[in-house]
Amino acid sequence: MAIDRRRPVDVGALRATELRRWVGRDLRIMRVTGGSPQRRVAARSGISQPFLSVVERGGGGASIEVLSTLAEAVGGRLSMKVIPGDGVSLRDSGQLEIVQLIARLRHPRWRHAIEQPVADPPDRRAADLVLELATEVNMIEVERWWVDHQAQLRALQLKRDALSHRMGRRANLVICVLDTRRNRAALHRFEASVQESFPIRARAVWHALQSGQPIGGDAFVWIRPYALRRAADSSG
Repeated sequence: MAIDRRRPVDVGALRATELRRWVGRDLRIMRVTGGSPQRRVAARSGISQPFLSVVERGGGGASIEVLSTLAEAVGGRLSMKVIPGDGVSLRDSGQLEIVQLIARLRHPRWRHAIEQPVADPPDRRAADLVLELATEVNMIEVERWWVDHQAQLRALQLKRDALSHRMGRRANLVICVLDTRRNRAALHRFEASVQESFPIRARAVWHALQSGQPIGGDAFVWIRPYALRRAADSSG
C-alpha cells in the first residue's frame, strides 16, 4: 500500500518506526557502555532477553512503560516531547472557512495573508491570518477548541513572537475562539487574566477590521460562524 505523506496516520507510522529505531539504538549504546549484558537488563526490566534484543533493533512494538523501564535499567531516562512539525493546515482543521469570513469582513486598507509562515524553515508554523497596516501588524488565530488554557496561550504567544521577529516589529495577537458552552466553561476561571492580558474588546476589533483603523493591542474574541457568515454576506 502506498504511503500518503499528507495523512497523519501514514506519517505517524513512519515516524514511530524511526523513533523505535533511535530508542533501541540508544538503549543498546547505554547498555554496552555500562557493561551490562542483555540478560541482566532483561531481568531488571521483567522482560525476556529475546524481546530486549528485538527492541534494541528497533522492533517489537514495546509500550512506553516498557521502554521507560528499560531506560532506567541501563541508567538512563526516557524522554518524550511533542515539537512543532508540519502542523495541521486550516483545511485539515476545518478553520479555513472562519478565517476566510474574517478576511472578507476587512476593510480594503488591510493587507492580508492566510497561513503566513511565522519563521524560516525548518520552523513550519503558520499564522492563520495576518492583517497589516503601515502602522500595525495583527496575527489572527482561530481556535475551535479551548482545552488547555496555559499550553494553548503559550503556544500562540510563541508563534506571535516568531512572527514579530520575522517582520521586524511587534504583532498584536488576536485570538478568536469558537463560542461554545464547552469553550466558555474551559475559560471561565481564567476570565480575569484574559481580560487583563487582552485589553481590546471584541466590538473594537470588529470596528477596526471593517473601518481599516488600527486594532491597537492584543484581543480575545468569541466568534459564532453563523454571525460571521451573515455579516460577511451583508457587507457584500
